[in-house]
Amino acid sequence: MHANHVYIFLALFTSCFILLLGNGLINVLLPVRIGLDGVDLDTIGMVLSLYFVGLLVVAIYSTNLIRRVGHIRMFAGCVALGAVSILICSIYPRQRLWCAVAPHK
Repeated sequence: MHANHVYIFLALFTSCFILLLGNGLINVLLPVRIGLDGVDLDTIGMVLSLYFVGLLVVAIYSTNLIRRVGHIRMFAGCVALGAVSILICSIYPRQRLWCAVAPHK
């Protein structure tokens, strides 16, 4: 295996590690932040459920966007939407807003 292939795989695995690390941290941030606002457990469960429903819906419909704009632009757009949605969830402690924004990761 050439040294160039090693760098390619290292970059791929590093980016996947950072993505999964961020996803894990969000799964800790959301329930803790909502719980600090005094929200009941049913609402916390609903927000987290909608988070993963949104993740599934985006995964299903993203193939059309990848074909139209390319995988690099799609990845950059999803990262930007994820960052903005997390910032909005951190700033505004409204549960309806969280249910609407959290699925757009």
